[in-house]
Amino acid sequence: MAEITIKCPHCLNDLSIQQEWLGMELECPLCHQNFTAQLPPQAPAAPVRPFIPQNNDIDEAEAAYKKQRMIKLGIKCVLGVIAVIIGIVIYVKVTAVTPESVGGNWLYAMTQKRANRDRAFGMQEIVKADFFPVASGKENFFYRNANFNRVSLRESGHEEYTGTISFYCNGKQVSREVYIDRRKTFTNYYFKVDYNNNTQHLDEDSGLLFELAQRIDKSLTGWTVVSAKSFAGGLLICTITKDGKNRTVRLNVKLVKGEDNIDRIWIDVTESK
Repeated sequence: MAEITIKCPHCLNDLSIQQEWLGMELECPLCHQNFTAQLPPQAPAAPVRPFIPQNNDIDEAEAAYKKQRMIKLGIKCVLGVIAVIIGIVIYVKVTAVTPESVGGNWLYAMTQKRANRDRAFGMQEIVKADFFPVASGKENFFYRNANFNRVSLRESGHEEYTGTISFYCNGKQVSREVYIDRRKTFTNYYFKVDYNNNTQHLDEDSGLLFELAQRIDKSLTGWTVVSAKSFAGGLLICTITKDGKNRTVRLNVKLVKGEDNIDRIWIDVTESK
């Protein structure tokens, strides 16, 4: 399922949605107002009005024509310089890796709301329908390729649930706390990790974290992890290998919140001294 970016017409924030949701009424997860999902209109280009000499005198008309040509030439030079500068800025912006651009680092997932007539028990079946066996359709979800196998929930409020979801990830059985909010148009899943204080989370997610680090730092492309050791403060030290050579890198893992209010995982990569 392809994802596209639209703007909330109320708070003007960018939102990532499934393409097939265009035309549906959605609720903005940031300002919580409803709107119809649609692509922004394209502004028409302003027409260019040619210069027309007004003086009938031939000499004055020729002088005005030459002046106009010089003005146009000057404008073209200025526009050319501006275009180069804009191109450089766009290139730097497009090629720069940011928490919002790297992809696959969300601790959040949104699905269509299914009917729940059995409260907490029924919600467990809904979670299975949304995630089991895998959530591979959710391209930005960090655990999208995990094999989900167990869920335990309790009702914490009207259309709100808390509990744990368990799954196999990189050959390990992992459990993560989850908060589920169904109070509005969609079902929203918020997964909780604590890399800063819980080294077990770092150990369990080490493989996925190194894959994310490779997308952030292209110098890690082609390297594989030999061993990894976790430390408090969100530090993961990895020994990696490629073509018979070893190196050690420090992955400083942290959670960041983007302008869209979504929790993302970000990694600062440095060489270990």
